[in-house]
Amino acid sequence: MVHFDRNVLILEDNLRDFHYLPKVIHRERNHLDNLKAHMIATCISAFSLDMAIKWCDEKITSTERRPCILSINRLNDVYEHGKILASHLRLFGTLSDAFQEAISSYLTHISSYTEGTREWYRRVCTHFCLFAQHHNTDTPNRISYELVKDYHAFVSEAGTYRHYETQISNFIAFLEENGNCNAGLSFCMFYGKFERVLLASDLSDDERIVLEKFKDLAKSTADDFKDSISDFRKKLLAIGYGMQSSAGVVCYLNWLYVFLASAGMGYSRQAADLWANAAAGIVFDAKFIDQASRSFDLYNDYITKGMVFPNKFNSRNQNYYDQLPSWCKEKIDRFVDDRTREGKAESTIRQNRSHISKFCIFLVSEGIESFDDLTPELVKKSILRNAGLAIGTRWSYNYGVRIFLISVEIRNEIRPGFHLAVPRMCSEEERVVTVMAQSDIDSIEAYCQNASAPIELRDAAILKLGINTAFRSIDVVSLKLSDIDWKNRIIRIIQSKTKVEHIHPIDVDTLNSIFLYLKNGRPKTAKCSNVFVASKVPFGSLGTGACINAMQRAGSKVAQFHCLRRTYATDTLRSGATIAETAELLGQSDTNSVHKYTSLDSKRMKLCPLSMREMNIGLEGRYAHV
Repeated sequence: MVHFDRNVLILEDNLRDFHYLPKVIHRERNHLDNLKAHMIATCISAFSLDMAIKWCDEKITSTERRPCILSINRLNDVYEHGKILASHLRLFGTLSDAFQEAISSYLTHISSYTEGTREWYRRVCTHFCLFAQHHNTDTPNRISYELVKDYHAFVSEAGTYRHYETQISNFIAFLEENGNCNAGLSFCMFYGKFERVLLASDLSDDERIVLEKFKDLAKSTADDFKDSISDFRKKLLAIGYGMQSSAGVVCYLNWLYVFLASAGMGYSRQAADLWANAAAGIVFDAKFIDQASRSFDLYNDYITKGMVFPNKFNSRNQNYYDQLPSWCKEKIDRFVDDRTREGKAESTIRQNRSHISKFCIFLVSEGIESFDDLTPELVKKSILRNAGLAIGTRWSYNYGVRIFLISVEIRNEIRPGFHLAVPRMCSEEERVVTVMAQSDIDSIEAYCQNASAPIELRDAAILKLGINTAFRSIDVVSLKLSDIDWKNRIIRIIQSKTKVEHIHPIDVDTLNSIFLYLKNGRPKTAKCSNVFVASKVPFGSLGTGACINAMQRAGSKVAQFHCLRRTYATDTLRSGATIAETAELLGQSDTNSVHKYTSLDSKRMKLCPLSMREMNIGLEGRYAHV
């Protein structure tokens, strides 16, 4: 009974905290004392909800049953949660003059509503204001983001109160418009019920320290940021964004606004990225970062250049260089200057700097504070940690680090010979040629035949091109309307990989698929010259991922679009074409890359082996001959 008595005391303390009258608490104690006496008399040592309700049904009169059941439920809450849940509590008290005046003004504001609706709003607003008073807040201007979040947690315990939050957000918005409380609280209340609110107080200590550094980067206040969102949405609508897609972008900005307002700071892209990364781990899933960052890209262009650029995609790759200390940056900057004077391409220099920055990040993580502490063992360790990467990536990384170390050695800033710890090349790898299974081809053909929706028609045309022309995915998505000669049934392209012109005949079935897409699937307002365009505004060009998505939607177990090209080459050879003819159909300038497909022609490969008898090679007397 020790636990029983302790939990009854907790129950009584909870009721006192919510200003329940002494007589109500005394009645609660009587019910629970009677329950305790029953448990002792029947030798029941542990409390359970079912047992208590059964006792109430059998022993308590009908007039006392309802308050007794409520007492039992409250005690059960304490056993399970350590406190009484909101579903078993009522808020009592007298509202402060400030809150009474605020509610009266709001009811006057909505005087056009029916009397019953206004009475409902009065009860809802009173509930919130009483909760605020219980948390030492007796005026609207003292309502805080933390209070709003605590109220959300409180009403979440009781399903009967969850729908209060929408009405209260309207009440708080009214207070905001009249300058009676901080702006942004209504958004916090409204989005809180969808679990979409992250406040500055939710960040870790390290994140809050970083956020403080971004305050000086903001060129406006949080309220200025909020006021600009509506005009930004008008810009989106003007360039072709729909109501739903533009509303999605605005949602990200509204959630960010609540965060910035709670931190007392204005908008900066750095703060926005910090919020997105923090929210992805607490409120949203990981893919949210890309979606939010895309919204911030659009908004950032709007506030810096006054325009929105829907076809511009900014990379969200991590910038390792910016994370480095000055002693690393000095060496990297000097190396970049040397490469620039040598006339190296900008893309080559950018790749070198990226790999060297990763190398320096590794050194810093190992506790190195200058290049004087560098050892060959550390260089080797940085190379070995890339063992799981693709061979091309490893070779590129090794090359960048090697030439960087050589340049530092030449300046006598490290001892000579460190670059020898980096291997010149990685071993080559040979991949097994894979082709499409017949079941996958049949699945794709069935999908193309039944295509009717716009996205399905686009998929069908893309897949038909892959099956019947063996174009690479980059050439498919880059295909121009002017590349198709409908009369002579040929396609003329400049291959993106080799920059060589390639003319390929095209069958009627593939032409029909393209025509159906252009007629019934391609957006009529698309201004892009490519055949295949995005299905959403701004209807720009596609990436090669669209080809992979088409294969997945078609039900193929193989998602590599290039597998269609390998299958085309193999089938062409099997049909009797020569290697030279196959290379020409693939757009290859030589036959070297076609030879690997001959190993898949099992029927003709059987003609290759020579008879050992014809070559006078005997087995008699040889090892393991029986």
